[in-house]
Amino acid sequence: MGAVVRVSLRTRERFWASEHFASRHGRSILDRLAFLHSSDEHFPVWWTPYPTQAPMLVAWTGGRRASALSSLGPEQLVDVAMESLRAQFGLSRREVHHQVERGWTHDWQNDPFSRGAYSYIVVGGGNAPQQLAKPLRDTLFFAGEASDAEGRTGTVHGAIASGRRAARQVARALD
Repeated sequence: MGAVVRVSLRTRERFWASEHFASRHGRSILDRLAFLHSSDEHFPVWWTPYPTQAPMLVAWTGGRRASALSSLGPEQLVDVAMESLRAQFGLSRREVHHQVERGWTHDWQNDPFSRGAYSYIVVGGGNAPQQLAKPLRDTLFFAGEASDAEGRTGTVHGAIASGRRAARQVARALD
């Protein structure tokens, strides 16, 4: 299981899509910004809800960075994300505090129901998804991105597809 920390920030406006932001940073309007990958030490990945036009940014980090941040509480995680937002978007601390209205966190490795965020296949484990997808005695069925045999492990797409596959398996077992 992989370690992941996610912080979702609701902002007053989609400031990254404004003409003011674009002209200040010498860039075109980022109205279609979906993902931002950076070298930030805490949150190197950011995304927006694009194509939905909502004032929301999500900060994400995984692996060792997430493990290091997992000892922080929710308020501290939001503070770290806001500092990363400031650095990555070239904002002042005042601008960040003005823009961010609310923050939510999720720390999968400390979630008692998941104890991790996503799977990854170790060397020699190429057939693990197929094995995880097999029902037990046609009474216990498994879903989750780790059981997606189509190469979508570690993704929401894999989780959804595996849920559909497990539902088909249940339907066949009930017939």
